[in-house]
Amino acid sequence: MDCGKCTKTLADKDAIKCTSCTLNMHYWCAGLSAEDFKKILPMNKIKWKCLTCKAKKQLGSGSANSPKQTIQTIEPGASILNIDNDALTEYLDCKFKVLSEQWRADIREAISDLTDTFKADVQELTSRINTCEENLQKLEQKLDSTSPPENDTSLRAENEQLRKDMEDLLEKLDDMDQSARLCNVEIQNIPERRGENLVQMASDIGRMLGVELPPEKIQAIHRTAHSVASDRPKNIVLQLTTRRLRDDVIAAARARRTLTTADLLPATSAAEVASVRRFYVNEHLTLKKKILFGKARKIAKEKEYKYIWVKNANILLRKTDDARVLHIRNDSDLMKI
Repeated sequence: MDCGKCTKTLADKDAIKCTSCTLNMHYWCAGLSAEDFKKILPMNKIKWKCLTCKAKKQLGSGSANSPKQTIQTIEPGASILNIDNDALTEYLDCKFKVLSEQWRADIREAISDLTDTFKADVQELTSRINTCEENLQKLEQKLDSTSPPENDTSLRAENEQLRKDMEDLLEKLDDMDQSARLCNVEIQNIPERRGENLVQMASDIGRMLGVELPPEKIQAIHRTAHSVASDRPKNIVLQLTTRRLRDDVIAAARARRTLTTADLLPATSAAEVASVRRFYVNEHLTLKKKILFGKARKIAKEKEYKYIWVKNANILLRKTDDARVLHIRNDSDLMKI
């Protein structure tokens, strides 16, 4: 394709066409600079008119100005961009209107989806609540049908009897456990040492108490953990061959209450010298009796009892030298103190 002005070959990138005379020409042949040509929007290119056609249109519309005057009104160096501002405004308004409608449609769709999801969740939650209420009602009805009437004293009496029988059985079980400890003594407050020889320690304690405890008279010996967390050393449980030997050891220990760990374990460091303490040799009580003994000691101290001791696993108290001895067997006996 050739230029309609210079008749030279016309490339598409440099071409511009007049919509009135349909003449194709180079943009420079049409009087446009490269900068002005690039500024023409595509929608305005299809409506662009050359200067000649524009002048003819003005003459045809009855303008009083002559062609010469019309051409002379264009000052040299002025921009001759053929931009239709009204068309541009209308185009942009249309685009924004389309986008606005699309946005509104998207928002309406998102709100609709969210509403549907919310309704479904509410329905599911309502269904679950209704199911829970139905199950609760069934459970209440079942409990009402199985619960005894208030005036049914036979079930209450049976329940009380079962409770009493259970307490008696627990007490007998504890007595049997205590009977299994008749030959045991419990040694408290002796520090633990790595690699300690408990059999030799028991023999040394016997020698300090004046009671011979050779290895053949020791059935078993071990440390036992505390029932509750404590920073005190673990107690030592010593099982002897006879109950008589156990009684001799306990009686000798009560007669020598000033014995300390310094007499038993020679100190090898300043820390061990500072940790010297008294140790105690007592009957090996069950956990239940230990707890009961602790409660009795606390109450006896508050009530200013002079004596409290344990003999053959029996907890005994006496307020004065001439007062009668109280025997504490269970929690209800604590009311006697």
